[in-house]
Amino acid sequence: MVRGRSPLEISETPPEIWAKDGMERVNREFDKLFRFNVMDYYHFLSLEMGNDHLTNRGGRGELGWVDEYTPPRLVRCNLPSSINYSQDPADLYWPINLTHIYLRCSDRRPSASLTVELENNMPNFRAYQVRIDGRGWRRRPRQFRWRLRPGTNSIEARSVNQFGVGGPSSRIRVRYSR
Repeated sequence: MVRGRSPLEISETPPEIWAKDGMERVNREFDKLFRFNVMDYYHFLSLEMGNDHLTNRGGRGELGWVDEYTPPRLVRCNLPSSINYSQDPADLYWPINLTHIYLRCSDRRPSASLTVELENNMPNFRAYQVRIDGRGWRRRPRQFRWRLRPGTNSIEARSVNQFGVGGPSSRIRVRYSR
C-alpha cells in the first residue's frame, strides 16, 4: 500500500459505461476510493497458504483475514466456505522448511502403535527423514505406523529438498505404559 497523495488524476469526462450518470457518478466512486487513502474495494483478503505451489498440487488451503472491518465469509459461490480465518499476523508470516508430525491411535482400541502422518512446507520437497529413539535418520513415507515400547519414545522428522538439504527437525516424545 502506498500512502500519501494519489498519482491518479480525475478526468473531466465520464467513462462510457457511466456516461448517463455523468461526472456525479465518477466523483462518488473516487470519493469512495480515496476516503481513507486506501481502496475500499479490497474488503476481503485471503491467501493461498504454502510455498510449494509448483511441487504440491493439493495445496494447503486458504487463510482468510478477519478484523473489526472484515467478518468471516461463511458462504462463497453459494457453497459453504472452507477457508480458515485468523486475526494473528504471525499466521501470515510462518517459517518455511518445517515438518509437522501428527499422531493418532492406529486402532479403535488403545495399542502399542500410533499412525504418524507428516506434512511439510518446504519448497522443492523430495523426501521425509525420520529418526526414532535417537537412532540414525531413515527415509520414510508421508504416513506410517510407529510401534511404541514401554517407557519414553521419541520421534524426529525433517524434510529434505531436491538438493539434499535437510530442514530443521521436529520432535515429539511419547510415554507409553501397558
